[in-house]
Amino acid sequence: VPIKFWVYRNSSGIGGPSLQQLQQYIDNLNRYYNVDNNTLIGFYMRCEIGYIDDDSHLNIESNSEANSLLQNHKERGCINIHIVNNLQGNTIGVQIRARFFGIDGIFLNRSTYTTPALFNTIAHEVGHYFELDHTHQYSDKGKCRKEPIDRTRTFPLFQLCPFARTPHSNIICESTEE
Repeated sequence: VPIKFWVYRNSSGIGGPSLQQLQQYIDNLNRYYNVDNNTLIGFYMRCEIGYIDDDSHLNIESNSEANSLLQNHKERGCINIHIVNNLQGNTIGVQIRARFFGIDGIFLNRSTYTTPALFNTIAHEVGHYFELDHTHQYSDKGKCRKEPIDRTRTFPLFQLCPFARTPHSNIICESTEE
């Protein structure tokens, strides 16, 4: 699976992850997906990194700003991952999905390539890109929408729940620093 990185730097072209740190993202993805979980999904980095040298986009302050950047900086046929200094509300990673409107991508903040404890954030957000939600995501929506995530709980053969889960907004997941 090709990964296209978009690196946001200051207006003079300084900042953002190094080429070695971008390769570390790819290495982490392949380790989490293939060594740890044996999914047989391989990831590789597109050769041309998209550099956006603009002070005004180092810190993403709103969903509309993120959506606009996803529409303006994307490459077809790959997962577009945008790396900025900071995301709104101390968020470390977010996968945004509104594919009908041409908005689809991942944002990661700088701590995901500078803090070893957060190196797995990219794998988490790529999982959401592949439509994998949290198993606990709808657990507060009543018994008929609760996913049977333990070995003893099952759905009844006949149920009066017309929908398995509620519709979600275009922001699928946000990981926040604690």
